[in-house]
Amino acid sequence: MSRGGLVVSDALYPRAVLKAAAAALADRARVELRAAGRGRTRVDVLPRALEGDFLNEALSALYRARVAALEGPFAERIVERVLRSGFVSAPKDPLEEMDPALAESRRRQVDELLARSRA
Repeated sequence: MSRGGLVVSDALYPRAVLKAAAAALADRARVELRAAGRGRTRVDVLPRALEGDFLNEALSALYRARVAALEGPFAERIVERVLRSGFVSAPKDPLEEMDPALAESRRRQVDELLARSRA
């Protein structure tokens, strides 16, 4: 990529936040993250016209992470309760109705995800 790009502070934008912003633009841009020394990261975005979009996504990801850290345990309990109660956010999948083994497999996957989230 070009030698232009952005240089951001790791103290302000942790690596996980930058990765989330890059993922949000994955369908529209190519994003490379590299250490720039002294607690900074170089971010190259192509096309460069999307650098502002990248920074907006990074800021949004940063605030989502902060809210999740503050509200995490409470939100986890709510999500767990909703999933455990059998809440269905979409109509039943006809494939699950035709194949009970598929339905059981998906239930096990949800249980595994819940167990991992508690770990």
